[in-house]
Amino acid sequence: MSMPTNQRILIGVDASEASRRAVDYVADMLGGRHGFHVGLVHLELPPKMLEWGGSEDSNIEDDVSSERAKVYQKLEEKTIKNGQQMLEKLKGILTERGIDVTALLVRFEEPLDRKHIAHDILTIAKERGYGTIVVGRHLFSGLKRLFGHHVGEELVRTGKGVTIWVIE
Repeated sequence: MSMPTNQRILIGVDASEASRRAVDYVADMLGGRHGFHVGLVHLELPPKMLEWGGSEDSNIEDDVSSERAKVYQKLEEKTIKNGQQMLEKLKGILTERGIDVTALLVRFEEPLDRKHIAHDILTIAKERGYGTIVVGRHLFSGLKRLFGHHVGEELVRTGKGVTIWVIE
C-alpha cells in the first residue's frame, strides 16, 4: 500500500541558514512520529565556463572541444558532489530524529529564478507523490532582490493541490 501524499514532505534547500531552519522545523514537527517520508531537493545553476579560443584547423578545434567537454564534466561532477554533501548533512538532522529520508536530489536549473525554481519543485513533488513542500523564507534570497518576490511566494501562488510551508 502506498503512503498517502500528506505524509510525504519535500523540502527545497540551498546552503542558506533559512534552509537549515526549514529542516530543523520539519525535524521538530515530525520527530518521533511514524509513517512520514521526507525528500530533500537542491537546485543549482549549471557550472559556467569561459569561452575557449578556437582554431581554423579542424583537428585542433576538435581537440579543444574535447578538452572543454572534459573540464565541464569535472566542474559538473564537483557541483553535484558539493550539493550531495550539503543534502547528506541536512539528511542527518532528520535521520537523528528518526525521520525516513530517502530522496536526495541535486538538479541543475537554468535560468535559476523564482518561477523556474518553484515550477521544478512543484514538478518534483507531483512526480514523486509529495503532498507538502517546505522552503525556508529566504531560500534563494538573492533572487528576492532581483525580482521582488520570494520562491515561497511563487510556490504559494502557483502550487495547486499541494500544501506549502514557508518557514521564517
